[in-house]
Amino acid sequence: MANYGPPLDQRYVVNAETGCWEWIAANTGAKRGKAYGCVNRAGERKAHRLFYRMHRGEIPPGQQVLHSCDNPPCVNPDHLFLGTQPENMTDMRVKGRGRGAPGSANPSAKLNEATVAQIKARLARGESCAALGREFGVAETMIGFIKRGVAWRHVA
Repeated sequence: MANYGPPLDQRYVVNAETGCWEWIAANTGAKRGKAYGCVNRAGERKAHRLFYRMHRGEIPPGQQVLHSCDNPPCVNPDHLFLGTQPENMTDMRVKGRGRGAPGSANPSAKLNEATVAQIKARLARGESCAALGREFGVAETMIGFIKRGVAWRHVA
């Protein structure tokens, strides 16, 4: 039998505050950034799905394993539940996560509300989108979106 690294119970640490069993990458198994743990370094099997199967049973076709804790590296079976892809997307939106999340709640946001308020004030004083984009490390087009109210419209 092939050696696939340390036992599974040595591949996570328990967060005493949240109860999450957080998958760790260093010398124990792969992890994609801050996201889902992988049982092998090739990333062929997501750790949270494996832990669900080990503790709760098989995953029916068309079902995904979702996190009640909203912590992708978590493999605690008490934090995992089944749902469809549409249910997963609804859960994400209701909880203010994902690409549709507004402002700094969006995981890919490079700015925050306070910075955007500064940018809007400086735009109102006539500063250029290009100069502000360079200063704040975002594309000139993003500053233009802020100026026109396409992005960050919730910031006054």
